[in-house]
Amino acid sequence: MEQAEGKPGVRTVIGGRHGSPSLTIALPFSKITSADSELRDVVAELATIVAQLGAAVSSGDAARISLSGKAAAELADRISSRS
Repeated sequence: MEQAEGKPGVRTVIGGRHGSPSLTIALPFSKITSADSELRDVVAELATIVAQLGAAVSSGDAARISLSGKAAAELADRISSRS
């Protein structure tokens, strides 16, 4: 890479702001390869709750939205009590 004449140390910055690091995290939820079947079951249950919540919100069904919230709270309680 060539430097501009008269400006020693000038560099080209590609993406983001100069000096601001960027970080990308990829979570492979579509393909869980962990041997931890308990973790796999919890993630599958969470995905089911999210899908049910999405369907309830799109149809405007307040009762199903409430049930999804209760299911999520129960899942959170169950997981936090295992620690």
